[in-house]
Amino acid sequence: MENGRHGGPMMWHQPWEDGGDAMVPAARVLVRGAPREGGTAEVAVSASALRVAVIVPARFGSSRCVGKPLAMLRGAGGVARPLIEWSWQAARAAAEALERQGVPLPTGGTETAGALLRADLDGDARGLSQPDAALPVRAEVWVATDDARIADCVRRFGGQVVMTAPDCRNGTERCADAVARLGLMADVVVNVQGDAPLMPPDAVARAVAALVGHSGAAMATAALRGGAEGAATEGGGAEGAGVTMVVANAAGRALYFSRAQVPFGAGAGGGLVHLGVYAYAPWALADYVRRPPSALEQAEGLEQLRFLEGAAPVMVALCDAPGWPVVELNHPQDAARIESILVQRGVD
Repeated sequence: MENGRHGGPMMWHQPWEDGGDAMVPAARVLVRGAPREGGTAEVAVSASALRVAVIVPARFGSSRCVGKPLAMLRGAGGVARPLIEWSWQAARAAAEALERQGVPLPTGGTETAGALLRADLDGDARGLSQPDAALPVRAEVWVATDDARIADCVRRFGGQVVMTAPDCRNGTERCADAVARLGLMADVVVNVQGDAPLMPPDAVARAVAALVGHSGAAMATAALRGGAEGAATEGGGAEGAGVTMVVANAAGRALYFSRAQVPFGAGAGGGLVHLGVYAYAPWALADYVRRPPSALEQAEGLEQLRFLEGAAPVMVALCDAPGWPVVELNHPQDAARIESILVQRGVD
């Protein structure tokens, strides 16, 4: 049992309960415990449901856009809602979709997920395959914040909220603190950024599938092709402000994340555009907060680089192009563009 960042037990999981649900075939796919010496972090289980905690971290003191979780945005119906409510709605919709479809669980072995990632990197992003079975999911959504104004706002629109420490340096640390304070026994923890109301609907499901389906993975995230419709860039290229690129190998494992255009030879519209969704193995999340910020993390301003510098395996799952630009609210001027996209999509 690990100790939480601010004291108290951090109970990551408990034995699966057979609540009468249909049991899935046993398979070596569940990442639930820290890797043992000479082994990996996979466990052979037969489970009734995968427990997924979806956390939306939100802080008031953004350096680029102070108070942005409470920035009011209008959708197609003209009703103004705070950014955190739009992002919470996107996270809840993703969690509900994950519960409906479950996580693909091929009985042929753990390499199937890696094969899908390799196929996606070689060609166009496509569906989540046709698995032999699907692992059922139980998911819950919380907003994690250290600000009473944001917490009150979340409670007013009916969301669950957890108060976290003010010294969390990024969303990953805030997610770890939230899990510890809630005493969650989650098998997967998902971070959906609080400034991303336009996140593709399949991003969470693909990240969770990549984590669960790949032996020993510490974290999985999502990406779009840089030239795909909906890539979060200006004019379809990678020169938009706030865009992060990711480079992955043929097996779908992340090699590097950068705010620069990488790889260099891809040019504008090439490469993979990173999306702000992370699925963590609980052991890796606990390990993350025990490590100090890494040199590359600080140089790029990208929290996920702490995993890579610590040699933790990070998987990248490609998402289908959603048909709209995936814009995050990083600067005040982004609000008008997000509102325009919400209206075009007919979202209220």
